[in-house]
Amino acid sequence: MTKLGAAIGSVGIAMDSHLSFALYGMIGRGRGIGGGGVLGLTIQGSNAPTVGDLSGFFANGSGGGGDVVAGTVDAFFGIAHTTNKAVVGGGLTAGLGEGVTAFIGGSYTGLTPTLDVGKMVCPSVRAG
Repeated sequence: MTKLGAAIGSVGIAMDSHLSFALYGMIGRGRGIGGGGVLGLTIQGSNAPTVGDLSGFFANGSGGGGDVVAGTVDAFFGIAHTTNKAVVGGGLTAGLGEGVTAFIGGSYTGLTPTLDVGKMVCPSVRAG
């Protein structure tokens, strides 16, 4: 059964290879199949050059399921602000949930100002 108006969301901490950190919040809408959901810890990676390139609009897809212990496999695609090139990423979520779900849609990610730890520790490090 296809559900219209399926939703996704997450909050967390983003970090890049220059040791720049930012808090993020993401919310999205799209189409889903199945019923249920997962609340858990997500670990993702991408080819984004900087933390700032993780903000804005993205296309998302995920699928997963479980019964009490559950998880998802997630993927996203967008455009980097600094290079105007593709940002591709993905990850895993593990936690509590139930049911079998699949999602495809769009999302928007907002970031707090970046904390450039790498630049504070070593000023010669290029911050993101």
